[in-house]
Amino acid sequence: MEKKNEKENLPQGNNFISTQLIGKGSFWKKFEKEKEKIIKGIELMKKIKHENCVELFFIEPENYQKADLVYIVMEYCSIGDLKKIIRSQNQRCERIPIEEVKEIFGQILKGLKYLYQNQIVHHDLKPENILLKQDYNSKFGYSIKLADFGFERIIQKENAKNELEIEKFFGKSLYIEPEILFNQPYTSNVDLWSLGAILYEIIARNPPFEANDLDDLEKQYQNTIKKSLPDSFLKIIPKECNDLVERLLTVDPNSRITREELYKHPFIFEKLKKIFGIAKIDSQNDDDDFLSFSKGDKIILEGDNFIATKLIGIHSSGKVYLGETKDTKKTCAIKKINLKKDKSKRNTTLRQIRIMKKIKHENCVDLFFIEPKNYQKADLIYIVMEYCSMGDLNQYLKSKTNISIEEVKEMLGQIVKGLKYLYQKDILHRNLKPGNILLQSNDNSEFGYTIKIADFGFARMIRRDDLGETIEMDLYVGTPLYVAPEILSNKPYTSNVDLWSLGAILYEIITGYPPFEAENRNDLENQLKKATKKSLPKEYLKIIPKECNDLVERLLTVDPHSRIKREELYKHPFIPEELKKLINENSKKKIFGIAKIDSQNDDDDLLSFSKGDKVKIIEIDGEIGIGKLNGKEGEIYIDDFDIKKK
Repeated sequence: MEKKNEKENLPQGNNFISTQLIGKGSFWKKFEKEKEKIIKGIELMKKIKHENCVELFFIEPENYQKADLVYIVMEYCSIGDLKKIIRSQNQRCERIPIEEVKEIFGQILKGLKYLYQNQIVHHDLKPENILLKQDYNSKFGYSIKLADFGFERIIQKENAKNELEIEKFFGKSLYIEPEILFNQPYTSNVDLWSLGAILYEIIARNPPFEANDLDDLEKQYQNTIKKSLPDSFLKIIPKECNDLVERLLTVDPNSRITREELYKHPFIFEKLKKIFGIAKIDSQNDDDDFLSFSKGDKIILEGDNFIATKLIGIHSSGKVYLGETKDTKKTCAIKKINLKKDKSKRNTTLRQIRIMKKIKHENCVDLFFIEPKNYQKADLIYIVMEYCSMGDLNQYLKSKTNISIEEVKEMLGQIVKGLKYLYQKDILHRNLKPGNILLQSNDNSEFGYTIKIADFGFARMIRRDDLGETIEMDLYVGTPLYVAPEILSNKPYTSNVDLWSLGAILYEIITGYPPFEAENRNDLENQLKKATKKSLPKEYLKIIPKECNDLVERLLTVDPHSRIKREELYKHPFIPEELKKLINENSKKKIFGIAKIDSQNDDDDLLSFSKGDKVKIIEIDGEIGIGKLNGKEGEIYIDDFDIKKK
């Protein structure tokens, strides 16, 4: 086929002359219907002025808002894109030196940080959109420039019925983020996945995932927890490099490294300073886009009874802010849950609140109040609770070079105290992990903190029947590396699952890493199938008490029927003696009670009480008792009864 003379068709403008066709971008089809988005994208580009972002020179024509042909005139990067560099290295069987990898990564990160400051999510980070401009003043002869940002690609196509569908396509398939591929809600965290994919490809010279189509890619994501570099590279690169790759390429966005953690990661030479946000947000604003950050300013999220000053985390159920209560000026954490965008979360959120309202214990995070008061029907809910200034157990373990056996016992004892209390309340946590164990500063304690169990988003009430304790099996819950084998295998389970998670936490406190490490869920399941119980590594057996490893093994027993029971745990020789006395003190009294709970209460209690029902209370153990109603016995909460006779 004869080629057209492309030079004759090159566009010429009032302020520019084009001399060569160098590429074709994947912008919009059906421009007429997408003009608004194109204009919005151009306005966004106008705001971007940074050394690591491609510079916009001007738009032609000036009144481009009404034009049918628009020319975006911008900076030219003579070396080409990062994909070209990687391909060239691969062809020569060479790898990019680790110092140059750090330089490339650092410059990309600087550009991304600037975009975040301006409330921009790139959506299409990939090597082809990372350009290199010649720069003789730089160490490696170039500067990195982020390109092709600010455009949400919309392609209109016809389906089998000749009906127009709108398909949102963010990025090239091999770099698409799991949460977008799974069609789940997402945050600015999506760019961090793409950043990890780029880092992986710079080092390994191939993308982290290779698939024939999106269905194939989706299956690979479903079978992956986190992606590590190939074994052949682990011997020649620093450990912190692979650690960063894994933390960026973590499929669960809630477990993925945060931007704040990324800026401080040891693989990055230059630690970026923390930035604070500028925005005064109405508490009823449902915009979940991340906030604009700039040095020295503050985020203020104001409700009727609280003021928030800083965004401190994004978790599975919502964003978390640091703030204070208006009346007492008490420092607090505020979890914002948006039900307008995902109404399916309502029942889960209301259950979480009901459970948190039952909890009052020194080793559990304290709920202050819920806003608004009629939260049952609200689309935006704020859970205002205790703030733990020392962060979570993950952060604490990373900051310590070693932990004494006395401190291990203290940590374990406090977690067990909190778990025993929850069990007395018939509450099963189901997502115990170091990230959900918080540390509150306490100058009066031996080690300077109090342990607090947090995040009751997956918690459920224990059900009991004539056959004993059971939990109704529902959707898979928990974090794979800490979740019990019976949950991972989708089998019925009891409150024993929290004991497995306790064992995994104890193992990690001692060794610094989880008991099982796997690239994907299938790999993890295969490891568990081959195991009967998990012991501490041999090098630890010489330096820790025998009873410590015995407890680890009995907690990390794969068969739930052979796993240690709660009563055995409370008496185990590794549990501190003072704790044994505290948790084994029983006050047993014969009393009668009259139920005062509302007949419309939909909690998961065993006995169905109506207001005024007379229930014989056979015995009390702490705040829980054995009740008898119409010949049927079951556990009841003493808080739910007016005691009439002792």
